Amino acid sequence: MLPSGGSNTCAAGSCSTDTVCGNAVIGDAEECDDGNTNDGDGCSPTCTVAPGWLCPGPGVRCVPKACGDGLVVGIEQCDDGNTADGDGCTPLCTFEPGWACAPGSPSACHRTTCGDGQTEGFEQCDDGDVVPYDGCSPYCKIEPKCQGGTCTAVCGDGFKFPQEDCDDGNAQNGDGCSSTCTKEPGFQCDTVTLDPPSELVIPILYRDFLYAGTTSPGPGHPDFESRDAESTGLVQQMLGTDGKPVFASSTGTSGKVIIQDAQSFYWWYHEADCSSGTCTPNPYEKLVYETAAGAPETLTLARQASGAYQFASTAFFPVDHLGWGDAQTFFGTNFSFTSELRYQFTYKGGEVLSFLGDDDVYVFINGKLAVDLGGLHSAKTGAITLDSNAAQNLGLTAGGMYEIALFQAERHTVGSNYTLTLTGFDHAVTACQSVCGDGVVTYDEACDDGVNNATYGSCTPDCRARGAYCGDGKVDAQNGEQCDGTPNCTPACRI
Repeated sequence: MLPSGGSNTCAAGSCSTDTVCGNAVIGDAEECDDGNTNDGDGCSPTCTVAPGWLCPGPGVRCVPKACGDGLVVGIEQCDDGNTADGDGCTPLCTFEPGWACAPGSPSACHRTTCGDGQTEGFEQCDDGDVVPYDGCSPYCKIEPKCQGGTCTAVCGDGFKFPQEDCDDGNAQNGDGCSSTCTKEPGFQCDTVTLDPPSELVIPILYRDFLYAGTTSPGPGHPDFESRDAESTGLVQQMLGTDGKPVFASSTGTSGKVIIQDAQSFYWWYHEADCSSGTCTPNPYEKLVYETAAGAPETLTLARQASGAYQFASTAFFPVDHLGWGDAQTFFGTNFSFTSELRYQFTYKGGEVLSFLGDDDVYVFINGKLAVDLGGLHSAKTGAITLDSNAAQNLGLTAGGMYEIALFQAERHTVGSNYTLTLTGFDHAVTACQSVCGDGVVTYDEACDDGVNNATYGSCTPDCRARGAYCGDGKVDAQNGEQCDGTPNCTPACRI
């Protein structure tokens, strides 16, 4: 024991026989003293060290003792009792994507399943399915809200809007950008354009139909394998309020019937008609949003040497053996379906979209018809460059977030082509990095006391380690330690 009466001069006055909890001086009866009497910070209101905490010195903030000890304390998001990777809780005691950890010590983690109706872990939503473009993506991410093509802020969708401090594409706290899209202390968050990835993987939704006149295994749609004229002007210039194309004409510029009527066209891209107050399911379609292996249907655009991204196919038959199955094929292939694809981007000027396809192709940008290849034609190419004239026509403003909505139909047994090329369609996101030396300990820092000069109890300049401290297993007598780590040693390194 230190001598009773008077004061002790260890560590320049850091130890004392006078016990006053909260004065940043460790008295005889104290295990710690971090300069306050708050609870929940590792050093209790009676100056005892809470389980799982390390209090490295007088007046110094306590920190989690060790990741992997099975105790969730401080800034630790989880602690499953080990420092292994791939089990839901990382070696830094942070949540691992694809997992969820229940509260408690040690943490019990399990893999999440998108589409099971339970929103957990890194999932921002889970509506019980993996259908795209219904508000919750096939990966259980919140989809941007793009009414008429213009997108508005949704926290966690990965798109940075002016009204958001940040948006890093998740709803997790503790990584710099909070679950409410506000910047968190200890981080520097900047709006950046991501480095070009090797590919773009975009969800796509298909609807399978049977030929006109078919009665089994279901009714045939009157517009499929029953028309033979080419035409533009079949759809209106603006998307409907539901974000889908709106019927304009049965004949367009051809003078021949290419689409039976507004109702038949409505079924091309809708699952149900609720206009009468009660919802009538689409009698013709079979929705296809998963591959035969059960993975979400996607379109992968590979990065080209030019920097553009492209998907190209001259035999585009994505619903073979799906939807209505093999009930109706031509030379073993399904020629009767529609597709819907959406992609968001931050407009900066000069972006180029090009599409080659058949039989029907309609591309909308910001809810306005930008490319109209019309209906029932062989492979044709259409393109648009988003220069100043296009921006004015489409209502685009630099820095704004907008949506490409691409609708295609294959409805005649001749060929099926689909080539989409995107150049310059980027989007702004938030990138956060911890700031060493600001006095805020973040998940990837061992410590940060704002001093960071590696003196006793302080942190090293890189925030990765400490100088000498009580708890490092080495007796530092010049700073008042009588012991460190031995069985008869207190958490204040005193006998």
